[in-house]
Amino acid sequence: MTPPLSIALCGAGGYGERYLTALLAEAEARNCRLAGIIEPFPKHCSQWPEIVSRSIPTFSRLEEFYAVAGCDLLIISSPIHFHCAQTCLALAHGSHVLCEKPLCTSVEQIEQMKAAEMLSGKSVTIGYQWSFSPAIQKLKGDLLEGRFGCPLQFQTLICWPRGDRYYRRNDWAGRLRTKTGERLLDSPVNNAMAHYLHNMLYLLGSSIGQSATATVSEAELWRVNPIESFETAALRLRTESGVELQFLASHVTADRQDPRFRYEFEQAVIDYSVERKNIIATLRSGEKISYGSPEDEPCRKLWQAVNSARTGASPLCGIDAASAHTRCVNHMHDAGFPIHDFPSSSIEVDHSGDAPRCFVPGLQEALNRCYDHRTLLAEEWRGAITPACVLP
Repeated sequence: MTPPLSIALCGAGGYGERYLTALLAEAEARNCRLAGIIEPFPKHCSQWPEIVSRSIPTFSRLEEFYAVAGCDLLIISSPIHFHCAQTCLALAHGSHVLCEKPLCTSVEQIEQMKAAEMLSGKSVTIGYQWSFSPAIQKLKGDLLEGRFGCPLQFQTLICWPRGDRYYRRNDWAGRLRTKTGERLLDSPVNNAMAHYLHNMLYLLGSSIGQSATATVSEAELWRVNPIESFETAALRLRTESGVELQFLASHVTADRQDPRFRYEFEQAVIDYSVERKNIIATLRSGEKISYGSPEDEPCRKLWQAVNSARTGASPLCGIDAASAHTRCVNHMHDAGFPIHDFPSSSIEVDHSGDAPRCFVPGLQEALNRCYDHRTLLAEEWRGAITPACVLP
């Protein structure tokens, strides 16, 4: 019998708990074993009793783990600014890597990670889960075959309210740099909603493992909370081949609105919303093609990474595919687009939850008009709400 694949998890809190839950439930059935958990506060994990009962070793730092152990696959679900160093350390110790999104924080780190991967002979998978879904893979296959003609224009909109607790949950949320000066660039574009900007770039890539390169041509960046970064972004981007992208995202709308997108091609329009739970391509002829939901099988990325570690298969989303998003975010910040503060007169506070949450009335409606009209906030808000909120 083939020996079980050894897996270690670096970062078992937050999103890492999803990996931990999947591993505890399915690892044995998939001929894997959990060799260790690297987590500074393991007792805070909801599965701590299960960790103890199974005698799974825990370590406070990744260096401590590799000093006494090793693994075939390391899952990294730690803060953004640790991704590069931890990936390179794992590769140097002979581990394959599944690293959560985003890839890293800078263009220089992209090159470091690519060099470390090549030197090690191991693979690095990046956890943009939509890229591993059957729906997105089927759609990308049709796009690579040119089924719908040339891409013309892509749009994405997401509104995910986040309150005071979100920005106080650690010492790096909402920061552009760490306390020691390291580039971080935390924002909805580079963290919570990074999946959906990446998805546009990934689908436009020239092969399964590639994404299209794009630069930000216009950026309206706004904040409400006392943070360095921003919570609202209205972006226009353009790929090297000339496809225009629109990305609209906010953490300070009144209500939640899950991702929706519209991708226009010469011969079809492709639409998706979470409510409908299905990607639909409508051809000019009237024919409709259903691809299913990209939300299906969210743990597929984990088991695909296991397969890559076992067989040497190239990841569906590796460093090359994920690097386009990181380059795009870095370009936006390096270009010097200003971050504006919403006027205090335009902000309200919702006290109905377990922590206060600031929001901007009318913002969600304005973002939806931007989506419908393919405009940015400056074009939609002028004169639409109180003068204090009119963009310059």
